[in-house]
Amino acid sequence: SPTAILQRAQIRRDGSKGIFQGDPTPDRLDQLQSPKKED
Repeated sequence: SPTAILQRAQIRRDGSKGIFQGDPTPDRLDQLQSPKKED
C-alpha cells in the first residue's frame, strides 16, 4: 500500500541522517538504492 511505502521512505530518511551526518545530500542513501523514483 502507498502508506507502507511512505513509512519505509521516512524510516530510511531518518536512518540516513545518522549514517551521512553532515552530508550535504541527506537522501544520498535513497538515491543510491533507487535512482528511479518509480514506486
